[in-house]
Order: sequence, then structure tokens, then C-alpha cells
Amino acid sequence: MLQDVLHYQSVRDKFMGYYHLNFTTKTKEADDLDAGIDNLFFVEIRRSGRGKHEEMLVNCFCMVNPTDNGIILY
Repeated sequence: MLQDVLHYQSVRDKFMGYYHLNFTTKTKEADDLDAGIDNLFFVEIRRSGRGKHEEMLVNCFCMVNPTDNGIILY
């Protein structure tokens, strides 16, 4: 369940726009009880086109550790 949006940034290059978001979710147990665990995520959404032909595509969606400091390990 989405808990909170912590950071939102709109980024633009020559041809496309991007949205960067950091948000937290709350983990639930199988019986739908709150487990009390917060998870931090990063998502990058690419925006292209205009008007009726506008598209949004998720480029990156990953869980991050608050101590990662921008380093992504694959």
C-alpha cells in the first residue's frame, strides 16, 4: 500500500521529459494486517508525445535502501 511520496522531480532533456519519484509503501501480512515495515522505492517515468498521443513509460522501478546513496547494484 502506498504510504507517502517523499520526493518528486521533473527532468527534461532535448527530446523527452522524465519524472523521478521516491515513495514508501507499508508491507501487509497475508491476513491483511499491517506488518509495520516501510519499503522505499525509486521510479523513473519517461514522458513522450503531446495531447492525445502522450505516452508514459516506466523506465526504472526498484526498491532501494535509504543508505544506498544513489548507487544501483545489479
